[in-house]
Amino acid sequence: MTDRKLIEAYCALCRSIQIVFEDAEHGMPTRRCLTCGLPVGEGTAASPGANGKTVLCIDDSPLFRILLVELLTKSGYVVREAEDGPAGIASAKQEPPDVILLDVVMPEMDGFATCAAIKADPRLADIPIVILTALNDPALNERAFRSGALLALHKMARPDTVLLTVAKAISVQTTKRD
Repeated sequence: MTDRKLIEAYCALCRSIQIVFEDAEHGMPTRRCLTCGLPVGEGTAASPGANGKTVLCIDDSPLFRILLVELLTKSGYVVREAEDGPAGIASAKQEPPDVILLDVVMPEMDGFATCAAIKADPRLADIPIVILTALNDPALNERAFRSGALLALHKMARPDTVLLTVAKAISVQTTKRD
């Protein structure tokens, strides 16, 4: 195990001064917030494969969308937001994103119905969808896969897990196209 140097720095996700640790990530020195795991300060490594890829976040919680936008933009993604299923579908049709992060519990149209509607559109069918929800349902993954999602994550997933999942979803999709 490598020695980690603990220091203090501002974390944009926590919106406060936090203890951060310095470490080497992908051969580059990186500082990460000890509380949330988000890269902070100068010299942070962007998520692998971000390179301006577009993520559409569909969630009825303005606070959660703010957190996702902060996390993803800091990692090099272009982020668009939609507050419900119909708005998300319209946004995806207008300009297809590289990946969609989708909440389940939303008014009017839940995430499973939204996912199925997106997958039913031939222009959008290949976009990877990651369900990101607070729903505690033992059948969550099964329901997510049946609706066409690539994966389901709990909203309490660590930020680095969310970033890795988004990067992996995009790489899986890129591999499918090649």
